[in-house]
Amino acid sequence: RATLFPYTTLFRSKISNGSSIAETFAEHPRAFNSIFIGYLAAGESTGNLAASLARLTVLTEKRAAMRAKIKGVTAYPMIVSIVISILVTLIILFLVPRYVTIYALFNSKLPAPTLLLVSLSHHFLPIHLSHYFGVPFVGPDFFAPLFWVILIVFSLWQFLRTHRTDPKVAERVDRIRFRLPISGKLTHKLVLYRWSSTLAGALSSNVQTIEALRLASQSAGSRWMNVVTLDLIQGIQSGHPLSEAMMAFPSVFPADLRVMISTGEAAGEVTVMLEASAQALSDEIDSIVAGLSARIEVALLLF
Repeated sequence: RATLFPYTTLFRSKISNGSSIAETFAEHPRAFNSIFIGYLAAGESTGNLAASLARLTVLTEKRAAMRAKIKGVTAYPMIVSIVISILVTLIILFLVPRYVTIYALFNSKLPAPTLLLVSLSHHFLPIHLSHYFGVPFVGPDFFAPLFWVILIVFSLWQFLRTHRTDPKVAERVDRIRFRLPISGKLTHKLVLYRWSSTLAGALSSNVQTIEALRLASQSAGSRWMNVVTLDLIQGIQSGHPLSEAMMAFPSVFPADLRVMISTGEAAGEVTVMLEASAQALSDEIDSIVAGLSARIEVALLLF
C-alpha cells in the first residue's frame, strides 16, 4: 500500500483521461502481474469488475496460504540442512587434518574409507596454491569434488539460460522436476493446482477460454505447461473440447483431472469442476506436505 501510494494520483489522472484500469495498471508489471491485469480486463469488459476482483482476492489468498504452509513445513529441515553442511565442511577442513597428524605417529596403514576422507580433506576446496617457476599461484584444483560440482552447476545454468525458449528442453527439465524422489510429486501437484485454480477463476470472471488458458499457464510456474498450453489452444481453435486436447499430454494432466473437466464440459459446468479439481489438488498437497517433513528428516539423518 505504501509503495503504490505515490502512484494513485497518476492512476486517477490516466483513468480520468480515458485509459482503462487494466491498461493503466499494466504499465507497472513489477507491481501488477499478467494474471491481475487479465482479471481487471475481464471485469471491465463484462461490467463485473467488483466480482472479478473478489475472485482474484480469493485466488491470491489461497495461493498465499499454500506458500506459507509449504514454507512452514520446509523451514526446519532447511535450517538443519544448512547447519549440517557447515558442520561437515568444518570437520573436513579443520578436524580431519588434525587426526591425520595423530594417525601418522602410529606408523600403521589406514583403512580405505579413512584414506578417502583424508584425500577429500586435502582436495575439498576447488582452488589450491601452486608454484610455477618458483612463483606462488592460486589455481583450480581439478581433483576437488566441489570444483566439478561448481562446474556442472554453472554449465547447466548456462545451458538452461541459452535454451530457455526451447520446448524440448523445457519438457525434459520439468520431467526431471516432477520425478525427483522427495519433492517431485509435490511440485507436479502445485503446478496443476495453480493451473486449475487460475483457469477456474478466469473463466468465472468471463475471461475468454483462450486468454484464460494463457493466464493459467503463466501462473503454473512450469515452462513445460507453457508449451503444452499452446497445443491446447490450437486444439480448441480446431474445434476440440479442452478435455480431448488434454488427452495428448497424460504426463502433465492426470486421468482424474481430465475426467473432471470432461464431465464439466458435458454438463456445462466446467468452472465448477475446475474448482472441485483445484480443491482436490489442495487436499492432496496438504497430505503430501504433512509427510514431507518426515521424509526430509530421514534424508538428513542418512546424510
